[in-house]
Amino acid sequence: MVSNPNILPFSLPELLVVWSCLLLVGLYLGLFRTVVDRLRAGVACLPDSSSRFVSLLQHMLKAPNYARPLHVESALISSLQCIFGSLFFFQVFPAMGIFSLLACFACAFLTERFFSGIFPRLLACNRNFEMHLRI
Repeated sequence: MVSNPNILPFSLPELLVVWSCLLLVGLYLGLFRTVVDRLRAGVACLPDSSSRFVSLLQHMLKAPNYARPLHVESALISSLQCIFGSLFFFQVFPAMGIFSLLACFACAFLTERFFSGIFPRLLACNRNFEMHLRI
């Protein structure tokens, strides 16, 4: 067990910046995957335009239902969010025992689930969702 939290090779601001960037990338991937799931389910319809985003969505929709888009990339980003989030909370709240290490991981995991799972679904269920797809 590490008794001195300053042994880690990252400073607190560096961890915060890396973790924040990973949270934003996870939010973006989660939102994109939610949009594709809503389009596949028929809850929303694809706008008629020739933008790159619409052509990418059309390509994703042609794939079979079991091939959910970007699942490997999302898993990688989620694991990196948990790792860097745990390191961040470990720096903020120095851990002295196994329970405090587990609490740091639990905080990082819950933050990752909110930004990668819950928040993208809340954004996609917005009543202005159709307008956002047209933009």
